[in-house]
Amino acid sequence: MSAAAESVTSRRIVRRMKRAIVIGGGIGGLSAAIALRQAGVEVVVFERAEGLKEASAALALASNAIKALSRVGLADKVLRLGVPVGRHEIRSWRGQALSELSLMKLGERVGAKSVAVHRASLQEALLQALRRYGTVRR
Repeated sequence: MSAAAESVTSRRIVRRMKRAIVIGGGIGGLSAAIALRQAGVEVVVFERAEGLKEASAALALASNAIKALSRVGLADKVLRLGVPVGRHEIRSWRGQALSELSLMKLGERVGAKSVAVHRASLQEALLQALRRYGTVRR
């Protein structure tokens, strides 16, 4: 099945859904729950952890991730939380450049910037978006 046909099939399935359960309140689970709520599906998110844990980790969100966040109304907020990333490099353990990508040029082509954002800040922004729907219960 082609990617276009799979996309149409997925949209048809979501339109028929009335309720969904999302297992995991991480970035992927919260993002899925937001998209489902915006499609009119009642969602409950189950997470084993008591709350968000402060992780000293940053994520680089490429242009395609920012475009996906714009579809659920969160791109502007995430862009404000993060810092722009202009270039991506992969280096060997000796420091030799193995590959390099201009994220500025990619952003111009795709129509969205790439940013680095603190993981906990992104997760909190997703949680706040879900709270608008009354989906998050403690």
